Amino acid sequence: MKSIKSKLVLYLGVLIVIICIGLSVVSYINSSNALLSNLSKTLPSIAEQTASSVQGRIEGKLNTLESIAERSEIKDINNSWGNKMSILSDEGKRIGSVRLEIVDKNGDIKKADGKTSNVKERSYFKNAICGKSNVSDPLVNNTDKSVVVIYAVPIKDNDNQIIGVLIDTQDGNDLSELTNRVKVGKTGYAFMIKKDGTNIASTDKNKVINMHNPVEEVKTNPSFRAIADIEIKMGNGETGMGEYFSGADKYVGYAPVEGTEWSVGVIVLKSEILSELDTLKSWTVLVSVLFLLIGFLIIYIISSNIVKGIKSASKHLDLLANGNLYKEVSIKYLKQKDEIGAMTSSMKAMQQSLENMIKKIEEDSAKKIKETLKIQDEIFANVSHELKTPLNVIFSANQLTELYVKNSLIEDDKEKILKNINIIKQNCYRFMKLINNIVDISKMNSGFFKVNLSNENIVDVTEEIVQSISQYINAKHINIIFDTNTEEKIIACDPEKIERVILNLISNAIKFTNTDGSIFVNVIDKGDTVEIYVKDTGIGIEEKHLKNIFERFEQVDKSISRNAEGSGIGLSLVKSIVNMHGGKISVESEVGKGSIFKIELPVKIVEEIEVCEQTKACNNKIEMINVEFSDIYSI
Repeated sequence: MKSIKSKLVLYLGVLIVIICIGLSVVSYINSSNALLSNLSKTLPSIAEQTASSVQGRIEGKLNTLESIAERSEIKDINNSWGNKMSILSDEGKRIGSVRLEIVDKNGDIKKADGKTSNVKERSYFKNAICGKSNVSDPLVNNTDKSVVVIYAVPIKDNDNQIIGVLIDTQDGNDLSELTNRVKVGKTGYAFMIKKDGTNIASTDKNKVINMHNPVEEVKTNPSFRAIADIEIKMGNGETGMGEYFSGADKYVGYAPVEGTEWSVGVIVLKSEILSELDTLKSWTVLVSVLFLLIGFLIIYIISSNIVKGIKSASKHLDLLANGNLYKEVSIKYLKQKDEIGAMTSSMKAMQQSLENMIKKIEEDSAKKIKETLKIQDEIFANVSHELKTPLNVIFSANQLTELYVKNSLIEDDKEKILKNINIIKQNCYRFMKLINNIVDISKMNSGFFKVNLSNENIVDVTEEIVQSISQYINAKHINIIFDTNTEEKIIACDPEKIERVILNLISNAIKFTNTDGSIFVNVIDKGDTVEIYVKDTGIGIEEKHLKNIFERFEQVDKSISRNAEGSGIGLSLVKSIVNMHGGKISVESEVGKGSIFKIELPVKIVEEIEVCEQTKACNNKIEMINVEFSDIYSI
């Protein structure tokens, strides 16, 4: 079996390893994400700067060309063509132009050799003749494969009317020179495309000459899909960063050139960017190993100290387990201001608590035995009294009957003999009631007392009970009144048990109601519940007795109840039966005014089952009434 020390070192060691690995991974991922996040800002920024340089170059060229177009010799329609050509020749040399030419409003260009050409369909001419200075996309001369870019500005007369267009043909490789100045890391470079994706500036001159266009090539070569998607975004004038594979994974940042339909891209190898993480990775591994070694050393020292305290506590617990409550805990660990000290203090408190608990258990056990014996005596007293009373009556009635029979006075004393026989029968019912209650209490304690639910009209069940006992109650000179707010309410109940509950409550009401008093039985439909009230105008019950009235063997004070007798079991059974129906029972009472018992039953329906008619027939209401009312008749 492994010691706690070994387990602590193992578990905490594993935890430290997991933490170090986790921190290393998180650190690497965060660094990688931070690097890429920074790159996603840096590359587009470099592209924007390059685009700004290109834009500046274009604007500078156009401004220079506009100043030439403003010269009076150029815009004067009366000045000879020869003079204008001489000026253009000088200006072309000054600004490094391949050639400067004037185009009339019809798009015609007059060459130095006297030949003419027409450019009216060219976009740069159309824009300039409409008053917009602009630059053309790079054009490739099919003869010598040279690349040129044409700048065009309008020529206006003194009335500011456009009379022609001044065009400047420049070497298209100047654009590539601008982009080639961009250096990102060791391998990064820039390029430029026009709207349709065609390369117009690149470190590879052939791409410009051959009008390399990935957007078009992807139609025949799917490997260009990633870069083609990026160049489509560039052509739409977007700014951002993308990733693609072309021999190696690459990142490209891009931004548009304002005032044109061109876009600049800056490409860098992914491996070069991520190479910066290799050093971080090496340092992370080294630091993690160092922390692991330090962590294991610290864990070993801490676990050794912890285990010493735990071993001491374990030995003391063994003593407590063997019943030795008098061995004091270690003072050394008791003084510690940590969990070991707290545990030792708790053990000392537990030791004291065990001593007090054992002492209290002994005292409580003695008290409980005393109370149990007292309750047992009360039960025996109640049951003995309940048994002795009907036994004495039966014995006396039996003696009188025997005397009449011996003296042959049967015919003369027939009425008295029948009366004695009725007395015997009535007290037998009292025996049956007491025995039934004791048997039912026993069944409830053992879980064998059941209710047999069926769907019954609770109004009819209650009303039939009241009608069945009206003659008994009238004999006591007490009025009984039944009322309801509905004629029918079907609920799932055990009619025999409900009859027994209501009979018990009415029996109690009779006991505590004086002659000419009244008993009210009401059934109230509350929708989801049905409430049954049994109210009397009797002597009432003191408030101090109400809270325990449904407890077993609980009886109202004899001085109040006077003639009432009972075992104290009836209302306990009533409450149990109501609870088994999912209902509840409560009581309100005021001394001198009477009591109200309220039964609340839930409205629910059960699946009907076939009930034996013979069993129903055996539920003799008359016998049940005789049993429940057996202790309220005057002898």
